[in-house]
Order: sequence, then C-alpha cells, then structure tokens
Amino acid sequence: MSLIPLEEVVYDYRARDGTWCTKSSKDYPKGCPNFPTCPENHRDFHYLERAFGPFTWYAIVEDFNITEWESKQAERHKGEGWSRKQLRNPRHWQKGVMKRLRDKALKHVNFLIGDILLEIPEAHGIDVIRTMAKIDIKFEWGLQAKTIKKVMLVGKTEEHQVLDFLTSPSRIKSKER
Repeated sequence: MSLIPLEEVVYDYRARDGTWCTKSSKDYPKGCPNFPTCPENHRDFHYLERAFGPFTWYAIVEDFNITEWESKQAERHKGEGWSRKQLRNPRHWQKGVMKRLRDKALKHVNFLIGDILLEIPEAHGIDVIRTMAKIDIKFEWGLQAKTIKKVMLVGKTEEHQVLDFLTSPSRIKSKER
C-alpha cells in the first residue's frame, strides 16, 4: 500500500491529554512510559491545520506479520522457555517496522512545499482507530493478532497554496530608493 486518501481525520483530545496515555494495562500499570513527553513534543492537529493547512490527508500503513515473527523468534530461542508475550514484545520488532514505515512515508512528503508527516498521529490528537475504520481498515488486538498495523499520516498541500503565500504582496517588500 502506498498513500491511502482519508475521507476524514478523527480528532479526539483524549489522545493528547493523557486520558489514553495513562490508562493502565498488565504491561504498563502506569500507562505509556512515553507520557507526558510524547504529546508535549508534538503539535496539536488543530494547530497544524490552522497554522499551515489546509491539508489533504493520507495514511501510510505498514503491515507487520507478527505471527511469522513469533514463529521465527520461537525457533531462534528454542529451549529458552520464552512465552508468547515475550516472543511478541514490541521492543524486538517495533523500531524496524517504524523505520520501514518512515522510509515509505518520506517518499511521499515534500517538505519544501509544505507537506507534513505525523509519525505518531495519536500524539497530535488523532484517533487512528476511528480514522482508519472510516476507510474500512481494521486493527487486530492482543495475542490473537496475526498482523500489526502501524500508521503515519501525510498532510499534502497544494503547491499553488505555498506559492501564493510566498508571492503574496504582503510578503514581498519593495525596495524603495
């Protein structure tokens, strides 16, 4: 898959205010270990739209076959007694998947004309699950998941928007002699 046009980007402030980030789970009783740094280091989606938009939004999805990974890791660590949870631990595979996704995404982003890349859409306030559901892309959860989906969003500007801005009379100062 390459660029997937989005009909709508679903914003939910709970993705930024800590409501979701601090939700406890078995693995993380205090919530995401990257909170509050993660949302603090990413601009709010509405700010980006107002300050630099409007954008036409696209998703880039990387599908990762976690079942295949688990099988390979089980073979690799045979006799070491690793549990399924240990074999599927994101620490072992997530950086590689994110690098492949970022490389794919960067092929479609032209920063010089104002395109933007949201590498962690949730940190910007995007409800990725509901956004992707609007285009019939579903996610699998837990140990029963066969495929993990990682998503980045690309905001594309029209070249003429940037050129109009750069050449607008209010931006050009004439030299008076």
